[in-house]
Amino acid sequence: MAKCNVDAIAGAELLSRFQAYLTGEEEEQVKERFTGLCFYETFGRRDYRECCCTKCEQTFSVEKDEDKDFFKAHHNDYVTCPACREEVQLKSLGRIRNFSNLRETIPAVFLRADKEGALLISAGLATRKIPGWNDLTPWVDWTEKARYYLAPGRVMGWKRSIDYYFGMIMGPQPWTQMKNICKPFQNNPYRCLTDHYWLFGLEALERSKFRYCQINEWYRDVVGCWLEEDNKVRLCIEFLAEYALHPQMELAVKLGLTDAVTDLCEGKKNHQDLNWQADKPWDFFRLSKADAKAFLAAPSLTLLHWIHEEQRAGAELLVRDMIRLWSSFGGAQAKKLASCTLRCKVSPQKAERYVLSVLGPIAQDQAAELWYDYLDMAGKLGYDLNREDVLMPKDLRARHDAAAQTIQAEEDKKQSKAYAKRLEELRKKYEFELDGLRVVVPENARQIVEEGRILKHCVGGYAGRHIQGKTTILFLRRSRRPERSYVTIEMTGAGQTDIMQIHGYRNEHYRGGISPRDQYEHFLSVWKGWLKAGSRRDRQGRPVLPQEQKAGVA
Repeated sequence: MAKCNVDAIAGAELLSRFQAYLTGEEEEQVKERFTGLCFYETFGRRDYRECCCTKCEQTFSVEKDEDKDFFKAHHNDYVTCPACREEVQLKSLGRIRNFSNLRETIPAVFLRADKEGALLISAGLATRKIPGWNDLTPWVDWTEKARYYLAPGRVMGWKRSIDYYFGMIMGPQPWTQMKNICKPFQNNPYRCLTDHYWLFGLEALERSKFRYCQINEWYRDVVGCWLEEDNKVRLCIEFLAEYALHPQMELAVKLGLTDAVTDLCEGKKNHQDLNWQADKPWDFFRLSKADAKAFLAAPSLTLLHWIHEEQRAGAELLVRDMIRLWSSFGGAQAKKLASCTLRCKVSPQKAERYVLSVLGPIAQDQAAELWYDYLDMAGKLGYDLNREDVLMPKDLRARHDAAAQTIQAEEDKKQSKAYAKRLEELRKKYEFELDGLRVVVPENARQIVEEGRILKHCVGGYAGRHIQGKTTILFLRRSRRPERSYVTIEMTGAGQTDIMQIHGYRNEHYRGGISPRDQYEHFLSVWKGWLKAGSRRDRQGRPVLPQEQKAGVA
């Protein structure tokens, strides 16, 4: 946030320049932003209405024969005012008990310019009030919350709190100086307040020293609409305050670096990439004159950050080559391609030609990443990286997949070795067979992943945790087809003897799907009873049930 740099004595004089109330023109501008109301009374045989509209502040009568659509609408319906043709909400005077319920408050910010070209910004709450049945003319009550004085090189702000009583504005407190320019409004769901506001008086910029600040162009790039079209404006006061101290923002917006300007307004100056005190474009970007010229062909804060990162790391790539890769492949792919270029010790042009040559079965947004991953795996596998056909294979996809399979096989082998002792313990504890069903312990992580793929549920994500002993995954199979995926079990409890979840194909989310808990209730009950009794086995390794019934046990 911009730091206030005016002392208290000068600040008191500047504070006295502000007007306490809205001008007649400003009040009319605010009224346009309130919801239009059309009060009415129906007379005769409901074929005649006396109306008063808050939009145009006209009193008029409407007969049913003249406007039948208007008569079809009733209290709280939205219609087009017959007098001003604006959208308004109908309000029947016979149904209104308290006009205070019709109050409407909007956060508003007004820009004003003084004779010296400085900006006097006033922020507060504008409340529309309607006196009552005898006077339906709306008037605006203005309660100021913050004031800002902005001039080239000079920034000052004042704020004051507002007292509320049951959601109603009661009165403001004395002004206090800000240390840093802060938002005029804060998010407050309790009072239905946000940090957005309506912005009025944009024409004052043309009469001030901020006429070239590019605030409207910046806002359109960031939000997608012009300032005068938006009722949820934010960061504009911060923009103007920063511009008072950093006129380089005009150049940044014109060059398309709106994200850098937005960061500055939010308190992030990106000092490592930008010099907001610089007078020349190349100094502003912290680049040489030649590099800045190349950068301006496709300016981007993310690209600039990458360039400076590489320069600080002592990278060998030229800035123009980095910009070319960025323009051709985009951010993430350009970084990976640059890494491949340095690893293979080839020119960026040759690396680009190679990537384009293998694009056949590979999408452009994947080619650089595929090459990067392949080189990383090739280094781990000890490939001869001095050979060009190894560094830049013509069949990149096939070589990548082969390397991935080799690494996966080695990882599986390491996991299996570490998992061997746990596997034996799990088999002794859990493996069980009864009534044509069999509990099987996974032999490795790949089996769990494959189980999830075949049964189309999420058990594959538990493979690593199972191998590490953080959870226990088991398979329930049919005895005649123990290799075929059927039902998956996850255990829980102090001794891992209770079932946390048990699911089959698609978690039974299909027509006719039955929960395995219900379908195999008897089997699961006998198996859990055996588990909790200590998983006893006979000399042949067969389960010994707690009861005398051993029929069906293999």
